[in-house]
Amino acid sequence: AIACLRPEHANVINPATKDIVVLPASAVAVGTLVSVRTGDKVPCDGIVTEGKSTIDESSLTGESRPVNKSPGMSVSGGTINTGNTQLVVKITATSNNSAVSRLIRLVEEAQSNRSDTEKLVDSFAKVYTPIIVLAALCMCTIPWAFGAEVGTTWAY
Repeated sequence: AIACLRPEHANVINPATKDIVVLPASAVAVGTLVSVRTGDKVPCDGIVTEGKSTIDESSLTGESRPVNKSPGMSVSGGTINTGNTQLVVKITATSNNSAVSRLIRLVEEAQSNRSDTEKLVDSFAKVYTPIIVLAALCMCTIPWAFGAEVGTTWAY
């Protein structure tokens, strides 16, 4: 789920013609100007150069309200432009070095590095759980094999 935060594409502004070209977010270089329209994800970390809008940073910071952004303010990759205005952002970090990429790497690293206690509990549960389930199943079924009267006594 957290990997869904990483944007897939970027609306890059061609410096010569000012046309917008859609590129993969991983292909955007530092210093490139990108257009972030309403509802679009910011492709990489950067600084707003044009426009005023609000950015939903809840996916990264947990902030419940969108944050106002204006020229000179920084924005993080993976956040969403929720305002009514397009922003032009100058990229300051590639998508592999953005805040959302660092967050994804940290979560993946934390999931792969398990403590000794977690390993011990897991190995114990692999043996203990099937034994307990089998014992409960036996206690519920074996008394009935000796007749309904014995099974009823065990049931209550």
